[in-house]
Amino acid sequence: LVHYTLYPIKLPMHYTIPDMRFAGNDKTMHSDSLFLAVFSILSSIVWLVVATFIMVMSLEKVGKLLNMPDSVIGITISAVGTSIPIFIASMISARRGLGNMAVSNAIGSNTFNILVGLGLPWLIYTSSNGTYQIEDEGTIEESLFVLVGSLLLLIVMIIFSRFVLRPWCAWVLGIIYFLYVTYTIMQVYLWT
Repeated sequence: LVHYTLYPIKLPMHYTIPDMRFAGNDKTMHSDSLFLAVFSILSSIVWLVVATFIMVMSLEKVGKLLNMPDSVIGITISAVGTSIPIFIASMISARRGLGNMAVSNAIGSNTFNILVGLGLPWLIYTSSNGTYQIEDEGTIEESLFVLVGSLLLLIVMIIFSRFVLRPWCAWVLGIIYFLYVTYTIMQVYLWT
């Protein structure tokens, strides 16, 4: 049932993203394989942009229908939705024994999101429109503190565990995220 429901989406992806599972299997990288790999990456990025645009438009509608502030939509549904590809890529890397790649992927993608994902749109907007006033609904400042605090905690945990990722580190970070989301939702709906 899911296959048939998603078929209109899968069909164009099937014909626009080359299957790289069997390219260059002889341990050498041919120029054709390199071209296919680059084309596959670029095609995937285009599909991610299209899917992200659709997701953001849908989330705006859901937020208006449910009378949810952008900040709550942003830290819950949008954050989880945009992090799923990173999560899947990190899981695949970890299962293949590429732990360094999994950790680097998670940290690198968040660094990219902050520096380019926020920086580039702000640069483009402010270059043509002047300054931009952030409409703080009371959660942005707290979100920044949680972000910085989580990063510092992650650094301390990695150093404390001698650069070995342990299950307790994951539990601590997961609990902090759960508490943060719960606090933000309660702040918006119960305490205002």
